Amino acid sequence: MNTSHTLSTAFFPAALLCALSSLSPDAQAAEPAARSDATATTRLHITTDWGQGELIQHLGTSYGTGYVGGRSASVTTFHMQRLCRLPCDVDVATEGNYYVDAPGMLARQIAIPAGALQLDAKVHGASQAPLTLSLVAVYIGGIAAIAGGVAWAAGVADPTTETKYIGGSGANAQWGPVTTPSKYETLVPAVTIAGSGVLVAGIAGLIFFPRTHVEASDGGRLDARARPSQKGIGVSPQGFTV
Repeated sequence: MNTSHTLSTAFFPAALLCALSSLSPDAQAAEPAARSDATATTRLHITTDWGQGELIQHLGTSYGTGYVGGRSASVTTFHMQRLCRLPCDVDVATEGNYYVDAPGMLARQIAIPAGALQLDAKVHGASQAPLTLSLVAVYIGGIAAIAGGVAWAAGVADPTTETKYIGGSGANAQWGPVTTPSKYETLVPAVTIAGSGVLVAGIAGLIFFPRTHVEASDGGRLDARARPSQKGIGVSPQGFTV
């Protein structure tokens, strides 16, 4: 009986050691690998053809409530930190969120490839003015086209026909339909057509005007939503972007 107890006492530690040794190297290294991914850094060398600019890190977003004009309102705060002025060399967290910005230039988000230890990038800046004007044209043209179309469909520009006295007197008095042109006969169609034209022009501007893009030394795109084309509309933590 004492022998049985001694064997069982020695067996369980040995079995535990065997079980631990049978674990795959990948399973044993999973946790350290996860930690290394979270703390990985990239040496970033970044330049720009815009003349000036800065690299900004988005640290996070917080949500809360506050008061605006004496009324309660939801408040969204973007926490940003300027890392350096371009051109510069800086060590950054590979998994971070970064933007490039400059006065008059359309800001752009950068996506650093996973596992990159060193990266050379160049910012090809594009003016924000044409895209801003295009966006304004979309708003104004859209409102004008919709308002004019609704008014036109409602008959605001249609002539009115009324039965009125035409001439004669007594038994010879004559009455008949009289058509009166609307004072908006030309205004409503003009607003609708002009608004539609401005809307189409604004959409074309958003599609075809160039925008800022970031290019790696090997020719690859570093935009957060890189496309084969530099054109398009997207959404980022900054809001509506083009």
